[in-house]
Amino acid sequence: MEKMEDELRKEMENVPKLRKRKRLFRLIFFAALILVFAGVIAVILLKHFFVVKEVAITDTALYSYEELAAAAALEEGTPLISLDKEEIAARVESSFDFISDVTVSFDLPGTVVIDFKEAYGDFCVCIGSRTYAVKGDLTVLADGVSPEDPGRITLLSTGIASCIVGEKMTFSDEGLQEMIPGIVSAMEEAGVRGDVQTLDLRDKFNIKMRYLGRFDVTIGENTNLAYKLQMLKKVVSELDSDPARAAEGPVTGSIDLTDANTAYYNPK
Repeated sequence: MEKMEDELRKEMENVPKLRKRKRLFRLIFFAALILVFAGVIAVILLKHFFVVKEVAITDTALYSYEELAAAAALEEGTPLISLDKEEIAARVESSFDFISDVTVSFDLPGTVVIDFKEAYGDFCVCIGSRTYAVKGDLTVLADGVSPEDPGRITLLSTGIASCIVGEKMTFSDEGLQEMIPGIVSAMEEAGVRGDVQTLDLRDKFNIKMRYLGRFDVTIGENTNLAYKLQMLKKVVSELDSDPARAAEGPVTGSIDLTDANTAYYNPK
């Protein structure tokens, strides 16, 4: 009799535990069911709602929207999840000479945004009958450009070892490869980059340039360049503001900046 009472007591003690287990199993089951349901909804959204509906591209005067969109090769209705951003960016960048730093992002629910920088080139380099567009860091952008295209500085230099599109232009004198990017930076710092037509480095110890289409400027050595270019701007401003000179028409001539402390002007 006592044994039966003990067994009954044990069974009664186990009832709450059994109920807790059932409740736990039920919670796990419903949680799993919710996850499966959420996963199905997510797949439906990703495949049928988050799809390519529009392609937004950075405005540029160099290429048309249609050309850029064709290079991206995005089909309407393609799930965004299936797209490789880096692959799209590489397709676009490799299709055009004068763009760089292409990035691709998604603006949900269905817009693919393609951004890039224009890389028109800082220099025009003529080698024989061929003309190249070259960036300030000496990356060769394109072959066959017109030397008359505005915005590029005609670079005159001897000892060009290689000039291959997609690679860095190299020189037999490695000093020039370090010097040229520094000159571009100094021009930008002084705010004269867009006013220089020709940069003559045929003698790297006697740098020359054509400025504003009116002045032949002798820089001399590549020292204190930013300061010399600031002084150039000041001298030209003073010449242009001289009523007596202005009365005779646009001021032209040569300016010698080889002495970092003094600028010498010679009218033509």
